[in-house]
Amino acid sequence: MRPVYWQGVFLFPTHSATASQDLMSIPFIRPLQASLALALLMPASTWAADESKTEAPEKPAKSETDAHTVKTERFDFAIRLNGTLMPAEAKPIIAAPERFSSLRITSIAPNASYVKKGDTLLTFDLTELEKLIESYEKSIVERELGLLRAKNELTSLKKLTPMQMAENKRALERAKDDHKYLLETRIPLGKESIEREVLSAERSLAYSSEELRQLEKMYTDDDLTEETEEIVLKRSRWAVEGAEFRLKNAKIDADRQLEVNIPRQINDAKEEIEKRAISLARAEIELPAALEQNELEVAALEKELNDYRDALTELKADQKHLTNMTAPIDGIVLYGDWTGSQPPSNVADIERRLLIGSSFGVHTTFITVVSQTPGAIAVSLPEQYRSLVNWNGKTTESPTETGRYAALKASNAVAFGVGIEWISPTLQADNTYATKLTIDTKSDAFSDQKSFTASPGMNASVTLVDYESPEAVMIPSDYIQIKFKNGKLLRYVHLLGDDETTTEAPVTYQRASKENVEILTGLKAGDKISKEAK
Repeated sequence: MRPVYWQGVFLFPTHSATASQDLMSIPFIRPLQASLALALLMPASTWAADESKTEAPEKPAKSETDAHTVKTERFDFAIRLNGTLMPAEAKPIIAAPERFSSLRITSIAPNASYVKKGDTLLTFDLTELEKLIESYEKSIVERELGLLRAKNELTSLKKLTPMQMAENKRALERAKDDHKYLLETRIPLGKESIEREVLSAERSLAYSSEELRQLEKMYTDDDLTEETEEIVLKRSRWAVEGAEFRLKNAKIDADRQLEVNIPRQINDAKEEIEKRAISLARAEIELPAALEQNELEVAALEKELNDYRDALTELKADQKHLTNMTAPIDGIVLYGDWTGSQPPSNVADIERRLLIGSSFGVHTTFITVVSQTPGAIAVSLPEQYRSLVNWNGKTTESPTETGRYAALKASNAVAFGVGIEWISPTLQADNTYATKLTIDTKSDAFSDQKSFTASPGMNASVTLVDYESPEAVMIPSDYIQIKFKNGKLLRYVHLLGDDETTTEAPVTYQRASKENVEILTGLKAGDKISKEAK
């Protein structure tokens, strides 16, 4: 508490009777008390007149105004935090379909409602899922037929490919053989045949000409009638004319065969060999490639069919999963994820989102079914209190031996011991340490006779430190000085000596309120300290 300036002196109010008696032992206090009483009994005008006659008191020296005498007083210090009762058992209700994710809520259990194991918690509109399953079933039948045709084609192609390859090889060999036969046999025979045709025509002409000459000679010598002679000679002349024409035709045909037809036959035979060679080369590449492509197509169809079958299996599993969103245990429905060490901070937001007709997010915990009995308390320990909470960080404290306790805010009569199970090693986003407390479930607060039952989700006032010292050495907080020297942080006060000069007196302390600090070492009752060095 701040000192009061009265008639030239500072009065230091205290919190204890002992301190008041000590104050009264100061010599000027008793006369001051009498003067104060007389002043209160005097009329205001007289008091004002006296005041006008009295000279203003001299201001005290600075060394007197900030001096403080150290005393022992009662000191209470507590760390009280708000906590939330966490469930002993928590089962998240998660819609986790493998494939279907478009979920619309048709019914949902209210927040903080009691449920029995097997009760339906959520239902969804699964019309689209049913249509999708029907579509996949039809697609699977179509793909099974397509795969069957592709396999039959592949089987045929496996048999035909070697046959087609052999056929192309045979065609090339036949073309080569025909070419050889043409050059070695047919061309020479053809040329000889042409020559014989011309020779035969020449001989026929010569024979006919000779016959005509003999007839003409004969008919000149014999006694045949002129009419008969004319007929015979005419026939013979016609024979000569025919022979001449056949000879002419034979020569023309021979020239054509030798100059055109035979070279064409040779060229055609050569081209046939080249064509068959090209066809064979293509077949050696294309036939195996076609076979491999067909095999790949069959494999792709098989994979596609298996993918559709797997998808259908997943969709049917989704249908079964999404139509069986039931409570896994007897307990309470709480919105949000209550499976962690801290209560969810977005319960109100989730409750606004979980409405009939709203979409429901998959693979996220929006609902938790918790046991009706709490198993722990979650608190957020402010950073400035971490060092004041005596916890070694290794073993779980027994809630019956620490002196730490909690009381329900809904019923302050329900109180029970707590122990620290763990404190997070690092700060959370709000500069607090996540802290989990164990509960003394054997406490009377959890007996069957209690009319008020503690349940998960309830708020509690948690006392982690409850310290008191009836004779603590205390000084105001603003008298503490701090400096960093030789690699160490030093805390000290300006200790006043008899000569009104100060020395730096190192002090240690652990607990402090906004106004006062409990000094553990460095000062004793009766010491005088100053805010500034003198």
